Amino acid sequence: MTNLPSWDELKRGVGCPLCALRPSYNEYVFLVRKLRVSTLYLTRGQTYRGSCGLVADLKHVVYISELEREQWALLAQDLWDAVHAVLKAFAPDHINVERLGNTVPHLHWGLIPRYKNDRRWGHPIWTTERSEMKHTR
Repeated sequence: MTNLPSWDELKRGVGCPLCALRPSYNEYVFLVRKLRVSTLYLTRGQTYRGSCGLVADLKHVVYISELEREQWALLAQDLWDAVHAVLKAFAPDHINVERLGNTVPHLHWGLIPRYKNDRRWGHPIWTTERSEMKHTR
């Protein structure tokens, strides 16, 4: 994602690309399905086959602590369902569930299936620069 507002502006919701109306597909993702309070996307970058993103749809929120308990319960159910769907669909050996938000501060998760034959098996994927990662679509 390029040409985004500053992180502080994004944190306040100014120009947040995850708050904007999201199409069914774009240069980054394909819509899988809307869940209770979030949306699951298959990422176009498939270096790790089955990589998905789960985006909170409730409102612009950066941290879990900003949610009401009931909202968090619904979002946690969505995350559970999304993880199980990826496990069923792609049968990875492991799955990393990451919550960063340091690029786009809007509550979302990356679901990264891991396979024993992937180049980074046994190591975190984030020690490799994006420019050095094999880009697979």
